[in-house]
Amino acid sequence: MSKPIIAIKLSKTNYAGLVNLDNRVAADLAGNLNFATPLPTILALQTAVTNVVTAIAVWGPKGNRGSHADLVDLCAKALTLSQTLKSLAQYVQNTAQTAA
Repeated sequence: MSKPIIAIKLSKTNYAGLVNLDNRVAADLAGNLNFATPLPTILALQTAVTNVVTAIAVWGPKGNRGSHADLVDLCAKALTLSQTLKSLAQYVQNTAQTAA
């Protein structure tokens, strides 16, 4: 049996899509007895989501963008969120394979 590869099929600049995906993952895992002790925790995931949402607001809408430093901060927080999601996906994959 081949081991599946984890892939998040989002553009690096699709911050809203990343936030939506992470919110769906958090909602699906919350209370799921099959994955009772996720690592990283759901709280860590939600904190990373909140950080990206805040950075998106600081960066601003088109026509009223923030500084380059704001964009760098947003990219860094989005990377952290993406890495948190990948770690959580690895946990789910390992737990599911162990249970099978």
